[in-house]
Amino acid sequence: MSQTSQPPRCPDCDQPLEVMKACGATSFFCNHCNELKSSQRVREHNAAPGNQEQH
Repeated sequence: MSQTSQPPRCPDCDQPLEVMKACGATSFFCNHCNELKSSQRVREHNAAPGNQEQH
């Protein structure tokens, strides 16, 4: 079983993030913003109620 079926979303533009894992660390990269995102901000944004709204 997978932990989540949907990739985490960017806290700035709400686009799916690329998850990169290396040496026990997890990094989040947004191809839309073209920058790495803070793991803490990503977790907070994806845990917030209502973050799955349809636009």
